[in-house]
Amino acid sequence: MIAVVNAVSGAVVGVFSKVEELADRYRCDGLTDIPKLLQDAIVQVPVEPGFNAMAYRYESGAFIALPPLPVDTTALISSVKALAQARLDAFAQARGYDGILGLCTYINDANQVFAAEARCGADLRSQTWATLWAFQRKVMMGELPVPATSEEVLAALPALEWTTPPIMELGSIPVVQP
Repeated sequence: MIAVVNAVSGAVVGVFSKVEELADRYRCDGLTDIPKLLQDAIVQVPVEPGFNAMAYRYESGAFIALPPLPVDTTALISSVKALAQARLDAFAQARGYDGILGLCTYINDANQVFAAEARCGADLRSQTWATLWAFQRKVMMGELPVPATSEEVLAALPALEWTTPPIMELGSIPVVQP
């Protein structure tokens, strides 16, 4: 397992089973293909399977346990995750997809309209979860107060807006000729 750590803040960005998984997350061919800015900002640190990255920061070559939060945030975190997922699913369903996962499966579709919608959905999904995890991390590190409601967290998430015009007008589906 590899923990990826922000070299500046010490925040653990994520835990990956192998470098290829990290590369997949950042849509690149390997660690050397990650944008230079990102390469300079991360440190790879071996960790044991099951390592809880959200409970530590990395400082001076060692993982430091974060202090416990003043309240149990388990219910709030679960609620926010469910609401964020429902929000993404509703966004995709507005264009006739089953949900965000179904939308994202069209990312390499031969139909360029579907592929463009999928790229938009995948980008918004990534932005949403990255923002949510960053928000949670700031709360856990004491940089932000524990929110009282899940709506406070959802308000911090990026707006979900299509970058493509709607294609399913009057129930018609475009046909792409090979």
